Amino acid sequence: MNKKEYQEYLQSPHWKRCVYAMHRIKSEDCELCLQPFHNYHIHHLSYDNIGHEQFEDLMRLCDICHKQVHDDNIKIRRKQSYRNTYFHHVFNLMVYEGYEFYDARSVASTYMPDSVEQPENIADILNTVRENIAKRANNPTDITI
Repeated sequence: MNKKEYQEYLQSPHWKRCVYAMHRIKSEDCELCLQPFHNYHIHHLSYDNIGHEQFEDLMRLCDICHKQVHDDNIKIRRKQSYRNTYFHHVFNLMVYEGYEFYDARSVASTYMPDSVEQPENIADILNTVRENIAKRANNPTDITI
């Protein structure tokens, strides 16, 4: 996909559903710096699935982090977790099945097994962010969230 086709894709109904779903699912602050901001971008972590994005392919970033990720060519990956699996289901129900946010959350919760570790608490999430900040000092182009 060339740059013109990509810009056209960003205006498509499918991409608008992806953006809407990500803003609803990750409605808190920037996923990288955790700071409140007014303008957010939905950033592709991978361009391999354009047109068929999954939750794992996207991240909600503030203007500053989005620019830094592109300027410094930083690679970000999502870790496998109970929480991200749940968000994956909510995203798919919203984007591909047409569910509204609250209905998608209810249905997605029925997909989740009871026998796995419960979602991370905020302290675990903040520790992960702190670890990534420390790692960026050593390898500033590779982050896992």
